[in-house]
Amino acid sequence: MTTDFRVEFFIDETDSDVAKAAEKFRRTQSIEDIREKWSKIRQGIKRVCVFISCLYTAGCTASPLLPGSC
Repeated sequence: MTTDFRVEFFIDETDSDVAKAAEKFRRTQSIEDIREKWSKIRQGIKRVCVFISCLYTAGCTASPLLPGSC
């Protein structure tokens, strides 16, 4: 079963290649795609704050910076 996720993050967009990769990453729909694309671009992201919102739960926002936020 594939669950859709929304991923939002903030990066240092002074590097245009990183900004381009990040834009494609933002459009990712499945967690499998997120894992695959993240592994390809994570080295190029300067500063990252990832918030994964589970679309199937009522506005649950999980953040590595806020343990237990769900």
